Amino acid sequence: MRILNVILVLLFLVAAIMSCSEDEGAEEARETNNNISGNVYVADTWNHRVQKFDSDGNFLLKWGTKGYGDGQFHYPRGIAVDGLGNVYVVDAGNYRIQKFDSEGNFLAKWGTRGKGDGEFEALRDIAVDVSWNVLR
Repeated sequence: MRILNVILVLLFLVAAIMSCSEDEGAEEARETNNNISGNVYVADTWNHRVQKFDSDGNFLLKWGTKGYGDGQFHYPRGIAVDGLGNVYVVDAGNYRIQKFDSEGNFLAKWGTRGKGDGEFEALRDIAVDVSWNVLR
């Protein structure tokens, strides 16, 4: 069942990218994730943003620009959604994880560059388990 879900999300992503305008299309989408509402979130790495689509592939919204502030990204990579609809984005170039609500409003961030506790190197993926623990 999980493999089928992954295949469906990938097919959906390809269809969504092909149907978008240049401004809405993902140059190189690194990761996708969907929430319980069926919405799909895309970490649009080279455009330094996140895009949200409905379950039919219709573009809903985007957020983020290139930068270092809250809600800005420097090569977002992995993405995960918890049971409340919060979106967790691996902000690889800024060595941090950012948390947003389902409408793209910034909620929190954590991490800096390094090898110690709470520090990251080469961030790529993220997941949320059934207890809503964020896993890197």
